[in-house]
Amino acid sequence: MRIRDPGNKVLRLLAVRGGDMAPGPILQLFLSSQDPERLTESLWPAVSAIAMAGGRAALGIRLADPAAPMFAEYGYPSESHTNCYVEVRDAVSERIVWDPLRSALAELTVHSGCRVAAGRYRVILPGWGAYALLHPLRRAKGTSPDQFDDYWGGGHTSKRQPIPELLGYVQHRVDRELSAELAARIDLPPADFDGVSSIYTGSAESYERVMASRGAAGGLRDNAHFVDVGASPYIGLWHLRETTADNGIQDASL
Repeated sequence: MRIRDPGNKVLRLLAVRGGDMAPGPILQLFLSSQDPERLTESLWPAVSAIAMAGGRAALGIRLADPAAPMFAEYGYPSESHTNCYVEVRDAVSERIVWDPLRSALAELTVHSGCRVAAGRYRVILPGWGAYALLHPLRRAKGTSPDQFDDYWGGGHTSKRQPIPELLGYVQHRVDRELSAELAARIDLPPADFDGVSSIYTGSAESYERVMASRGAAGGLRDNAHFVDVGASPYIGLWHLRETTADNGIQDASL
């Protein structure tokens, strides 16, 4: 299953620039729908409006994950409800973000698997790809939010090994209070996790090779130093399309 492009619009693949290494604001909507393809079509005008206002917005739809046995081996439970994803990065006006999203989400009837996560992101490896792993993380018991974030962005990141075909890596530190405030505006549950790890590849086949690498295995093992593994269900492989207002548009599935 792939995202259809409503209205014959074509999408631009975001090229992350070096200046984006500084942390910036991010909003992520993890949604559960009985018809995810229809929901993405409904959300596309909102995504387009956000991009035209100068933000960066992405839609995602969930795919079967070939790395599922690997996550199970390391003790991560799976989560099967989430099947549609919206991401907004960088500052745009509240009116541009919330009015279109509120209208598009009005038809959403399944709320139990939905989460709204807001906070700040940092780019560890600049780059983007149309196929991504999105993994919400809960901090280990006895670990404060700052300790979690300090190790995630410091010790954990310093151990990262180069992985061929890995195009990008982003960490999102979730602000639970802000997430709850924003979630209330669209009548959805807030995030109950502390961070979201996102890695990007250029194809489903590249993703499978990335996840089979020694570097990926080492990262999952090291998570045990700061992540409550048993309480951090992974939500697997996603096909993403992203749009921005500048430099025309391209197919994000290249």
